[in-house]
Amino acid sequence: MKILEIASMVLTIVGFVLTIVFGILPMHERMDRIEEAILLKHFAITYPVNDTIVESSQVVNGRTPFLTLNHYILSAPMDTNDVYVQDGPLKVSQGGLWVGTAKFDDAGTGKKFLVQVVATKATLPHGLLTKPPGDALYSEAVTLIKRE
Repeated sequence: MKILEIASMVLTIVGFVLTIVFGILPMHERMDRIEEAILLKHFAITYPVNDTIVESSQVVNGRTPFLTLNHYILSAPMDTNDVYVQDGPLKVSQGGLWVGTAKFDDAGTGKKFLVQVVATKATLPHGLLTKPPGDALYSEAVTLIKRE
């Protein structure tokens, strides 16, 4: 009878420990996702704002929490699937602020562009982005309209 009581107690303790372990692991994953979402919220283009009419060249400002990564301005004409590396790597201040320039082609008028910033460990060449880096983190895009 004592063996059954000891076995039952051991099983209860093991079950309790497993419940705690398996309960904590998903919570840790949720916390990681929350932390990433908070960081990405602080990764943004602050100027210009959506639907700003711009010339063929536009200064772009923003903020980032990813101080150790390379930052590049990307632009994508909305009438194509092409993405272009515009400027970078950008200099990021210790406070996480950066400034760069986006240039828009002279073909056509009134074109709309999506502009965003990518942070990565990779070094990206200026021009057409043929393969996004695997570790890329993207800011939200803003839509800019090239002046006619």
